[in-house]
Amino acid sequence: MDLVFQSVKTGAAIRDNNILTRHIKPAARKIALPWINWRCLRTSHATWMVEAGANPKDVQGQMRHSRISTTLDIYAQFVPESQRRALAKMSAMVESRTSKPIAAASTASISMPQQSRMVN
Repeated sequence: MDLVFQSVKTGAAIRDNNILTRHIKPAARKIALPWINWRCLRTSHATWMVEAGANPKDVQGQMRHSRISTTLDIYAQFVPESQRRALAKMSAMVESRTSKPIAAASTASISMPQQSRMVN
């Protein structure tokens, strides 16, 4: 196993709290993040990967979770702007499919399912 943080002098593992206290928290304060910990970083990583369009199974692998529900239900957070982009993509897809003329001959062989009514 490769160490993520290791001592430059000895090559031994550095305590994760030292990295957080000496490097990550001061960097966060410089960019006006008032509070940060390892969980914040993991949550941001998972959320940004999902928002960037990564396959959820790939995100699960990156996070080293045994269950995808842990990745998606706990770590990947809701991002309103991402939802707006997803809706815009869906709208563009529907528009592109409905704006193309359908040849009369090809529609004769297509059987469309009956539309069902949703019950609340």
